[in-house]
Amino acid sequence: MARITHYILLSTVCLYSIVLFGTPKSYSGVVAKVSPNIFQQFKINGKVIDKATGEAIPFCNIGIASSPWGTASNELGEFVVQLDSLPATIIFSHINYNKFTLEIAQPGNLVVELTPLTNILEEVTVMASKKEPYAMELAKKAFQKANSQSSKSNYGRAFYRQKSRNGDQYSEFSEIIYDVRYNALGIEDWDIIEGRYALQPGGLHNRNYTLLTRLISPFQPNTEEVIFPMHPALEVFYDIYLVEYIQSGNDKIAVLKLQPIKTNKTPTFESEVYINVNTYDILKIIGSLSHDDLKFVQLMKNNNNAWKDYNISFEIAYKKENESNVSIDYININQEFDYYVNDKFEFHTNSSSNLTFFEHYTPTSRKKLGGQFGKNKSDWQKLDEIGYDEKFWIDNPIVKRTPVEEEVIASFAKVGAFGSIFLNSKDQVALIQSDLTNDVFIKDLSTWMNRYNNYNPIEKVYLHMDKEIMVSGETLWYTAYTVLGPYHHFSLGSRVLHVDLIDPKNEIVLSQTHEIVNGKAIGSIDLPPNLPSDNYQLRSYTNWMRNFDQDFFYTKGIKVLNKNSTPIAATPKEDKIDLQFFPEGGHLVANLVGQVAFKAIGKDGLERNIKGQLVDSKGNFIATLATIDRGSGFFTLKPLGGEQYSVILSDGSIYPFPKVMNEGYAITVYNVNPKSIQVKIQATETFSERSFYVIGHINNKKYYQGKFDFEGQPVVNFEIPKSKLPSGIMTLTLFDAQKKAWCERIAFINNQDELVITAKMDPKKLKDRSEITVDVHVTDTDGRPVSAELSMAATDTKQGLKNLDDANIIAHLLLQSDLKGNITEPGLLFRNQKKATLHALDLVMLTHGWRKIPWSDNDAVTDSPKDFNFVKGLSISGRATSLNNKPLGNTPMTVIAKSGEQLGMLSTRTALDGSFSIPDFNFKDSTNIAFNAFDASDKPTDVKIILDKRQTVLPPPRFKNSNSKAESYNGFRYPQRNLDPALDLRNTTKLDEVIVTEKRVEKSRNASPSVYGQTPDATLYMEDHQSAQTVLDLVRRFSGVTVNGNTVSIRNGGTPLWVLNGMPVNNDNPSPSSLARASQRQGSSTDQGAASVAPTAISLSMEQSMAPSPVPTYIATMDTYSVERVEILKGPSAAIYGSRGANGVILIYTKRGGSKFIAPAISPDFTVMGHAPERVFYSPKYNVVSDENSGPDHRATLYWNPSFKTDKNGNARLQFYNSDSAKQIQVDIVGLSPYGTPGKYLQIFGTDD
Repeated sequence: MARITHYILLSTVCLYSIVLFGTPKSYSGVVAKVSPNIFQQFKINGKVIDKATGEAIPFCNIGIASSPWGTASNELGEFVVQLDSLPATIIFSHINYNKFTLEIAQPGNLVVELTPLTNILEEVTVMASKKEPYAMELAKKAFQKANSQSSKSNYGRAFYRQKSRNGDQYSEFSEIIYDVRYNALGIEDWDIIEGRYALQPGGLHNRNYTLLTRLISPFQPNTEEVIFPMHPALEVFYDIYLVEYIQSGNDKIAVLKLQPIKTNKTPTFESEVYINVNTYDILKIIGSLSHDDLKFVQLMKNNNNAWKDYNISFEIAYKKENESNVSIDYININQEFDYYVNDKFEFHTNSSSNLTFFEHYTPTSRKKLGGQFGKNKSDWQKLDEIGYDEKFWIDNPIVKRTPVEEEVIASFAKVGAFGSIFLNSKDQVALIQSDLTNDVFIKDLSTWMNRYNNYNPIEKVYLHMDKEIMVSGETLWYTAYTVLGPYHHFSLGSRVLHVDLIDPKNEIVLSQTHEIVNGKAIGSIDLPPNLPSDNYQLRSYTNWMRNFDQDFFYTKGIKVLNKNSTPIAATPKEDKIDLQFFPEGGHLVANLVGQVAFKAIGKDGLERNIKGQLVDSKGNFIATLATIDRGSGFFTLKPLGGEQYSVILSDGSIYPFPKVMNEGYAITVYNVNPKSIQVKIQATETFSERSFYVIGHINNKKYYQGKFDFEGQPVVNFEIPKSKLPSGIMTLTLFDAQKKAWCERIAFINNQDELVITAKMDPKKLKDRSEITVDVHVTDTDGRPVSAELSMAATDTKQGLKNLDDANIIAHLLLQSDLKGNITEPGLLFRNQKKATLHALDLVMLTHGWRKIPWSDNDAVTDSPKDFNFVKGLSISGRATSLNNKPLGNTPMTVIAKSGEQLGMLSTRTALDGSFSIPDFNFKDSTNIAFNAFDASDKPTDVKIILDKRQTVLPPPRFKNSNSKAESYNGFRYPQRNLDPALDLRNTTKLDEVIVTEKRVEKSRNASPSVYGQTPDATLYMEDHQSAQTVLDLVRRFSGVTVNGNTVSIRNGGTPLWVLNGMPVNNDNPSPSSLARASQRQGSSTDQGAASVAPTAISLSMEQSMAPSPVPTYIATMDTYSVERVEILKGPSAAIYGSRGANGVILIYTKRGGSKFIAPAISPDFTVMGHAPERVFYSPKYNVVSDENSGPDHRATLYWNPSFKTDKNGNARLQFYNSDSAKQIQVDIVGLSPYGTPGKYLQIFGTDD
């Protein structure tokens, strides 16, 4: 057999016959895995003891109140509990002891004493010599109840620990975290979430690990070669009698003894069964069996070996969850025997294992066994660790290890004996040893990949739209989800989103930008009224995404209807077919068997079905071609060197076939098993004598690596477990030892680890204009609530329906955004894990190009500038000169920008030639901007501004036709055709709010203009208040201004900003708050007021932050004769000064030379276009009587909420009103969790009367 990275130890089950113990060959290998850590704030250590005797109580269940999590004491009674917060309530329960509840207020070491249950011996008459009718009846009733509940599945996570000893030396140790499905009869199925093992070379090892745990059942399995407790024919195999009663609260527990009948020749477990006599629930079963010739467990025969005095014992305990459900608490199994070779005693072998359930949960419909452990509390920085993750096991003991176990672990770890365990099929366990840590190739490649990721992070965009069928002139609403990196976290890289509408002529109809805030952007597009009926394409991307292929942009086909234009033409049927061939791995290699996929596409870019034949250069038939799915298919071929093949279709057209390489590798991937990927490698003779590597990465993160040798064998086979991988496209690349990439294959991992979004609508039957409530609930696949960012559309089904099988956020982020070309109905590929679905998905992998890493491009890992950088805003640039056109070099400038209610100030400095750039401009719509320049003395100076013409070069359009059924829309009822003008936003102009105030007649004054042309909130002229002796005396006459000694405050706030003739005056005796704000301002050169990012945190007390500081000395001592007037800005008026004006602004203007006033500096102003305006979706409120609500309402989109969030319980409530015509409503919800997990929901509510 070829030596490979995985030496897979198989556990074969046949009529429950298991080869348990054997001595394995040496093996090596490595697998990359997701290995998150759980961070808990508090750790509680303790010991559980018997209150009467002081003895340790092993396997006591320890639960955390109001939590599905828990643990159990070990065989020494010791435990460790990790808590998120304190105080907490811990519950201790054991079948032989009274339940005990303990309130924990602080971490520490505990000793918990449990009181034994009361034995009721006076009611028991022991009759061991014959069957007791009562005991037999009780056992049968318990069996019947458990059997009746066998169809109900329970789910839980369990911790398994096994240690084996050969004589005095430990030979084996393993720890595994399982996801388990079980019922009253025992464990049904399980999957490994995380596992580790260590073996002593040359020892006798338990090769099946947990199969005994799965097979030991309280009920008889499907075999008569051994008799288990609770056999359907109990009276045939057992004498049953009552041992004692135990009182547990209001429950009475009967302890039954099941003694095998001596005349029975079949090996039979002797056992004790604990039964609740009130409910007939089985609470515990203890069994043991001594026999050297058991059929269900065997010793691997080797060197005339044998065992003697074999004994197996088990204990299964249950706990009552509620009145109708009893769950497994733990399962203990012990085996021991004497081991002989050639009839000579070698050593005594002992193997003990414990399976403890630490979590029980109710899964969602999307739940499958397996997945990532503690994902919601992951240390995401550790997700790229490769191989055995020692830190994970240090952080997650689950069940506290005994000192002996700690010693065994340390001894194995010291020699690097630990490796990882994964499940590769229901009855097979694979062991993977991590010995590539110091491999030079692996180390160099890991370094290269890390650098590549640093310089080439992946950013993606997904648009959630309110609908996909619209009328020309209508508004399309959307929310953009922007993610960055391998885990799809909300992107903080780009802050500008581009959205383009492309027509079938491959022309951009319109283009707009939006500001991305914390990974989300909100927008809308008003479709032109004259837009013809046709299929259009919506395209979205960021500037950074332009560094990569446009195929990875977000694109979505939408349909526009216009009753005044020509109906949509039917798709032409006759056209030239583009037939493409895709040899698996990239190349055909002579004499190596491989798969060849193909895809047929018409001129319109849509798939075609074909039939044909593959022939050689002499015309001989080789293989048949026939479309299987989405215009694609595949066939198997063993090509000959030097041969030129071709394909002849049924219409007679001939297509050339890829050339055959004479030397190389062939990779074959079988990806139809939900739990693992099977890989087969072949090589030509030259390469079969060399080592090679296989690397697997997802989103440019390495998750798998292995080194292989053929060792004279023609094929190398290995498996990759899926449970340790995130969902997405895994790229497998084969390298030789010289780091040359020979072949590459992609495979899709669908672990269905998505958000589970559900919704309920009230009322169920819709009435015209009735209030509608939608309750949204979001969980993970284990049913735990999730706080997620969401958006929702509610539309009238009569005016357009979304297809459940069409593209969605899950399909896009995980699949479409990493593939080239069009995928028809990608949502259908995520429906389930059936083989047909997995085959169709793998065919997509074989027939599409993908996002590749340029392994040979060294420039890809340098810090050289990209063509397109992460952009934080739009850019305004130009040139500043004096009035005589002399460049103003190295001159500071401020820019005051106002767009509607958005007001802010930005700053920049010119270059030596007077050029300047303002890169982070994030104002919306038409924006007025004014420039102010300052000289070397920081005084305003005249400036002339010439703005550069903003030229945005958009990516060239690539219209992609969608595979929609156009003919089904020819008779479609046009949405909103009867819309009341009052509700029609298409023909309205949005006006700013107008506030009418009384206009006071002011006397004419020859006064200096206000700074920046800003209208003050209040003004006092010195000539009107000549009695004022000081500036402060004048200031105190403003309404709302308090002057207390040498301090001034506006509306009892902090220190206001003092501005003299347009220049801020620094305080020569500042307060703590002003010092902190000054420090804060120095940290940023951009101040956009209300539109700016959150300021740096300031460590101030409430008193400090509110206390005004003394007035600047220069202001306090000014001669009032020189003062012309004082103005006050407060609230929004002060926003132009950003955080400096948070407490208001007091502006002082002076007069000089009698009637001479300061000439204002020239401050040019312009109107520029910012991002597309952010509009609010109009939803009428029919609970208010209004003229607006008097007309007819036939809205297509009844409700659109671009951004809302579920609370900590995963809940959100949305309310809106129905139209006059909607009888059924389609609710479409899209969301993303903070951990990058996507989710979608699409459901129809109401009845179609």
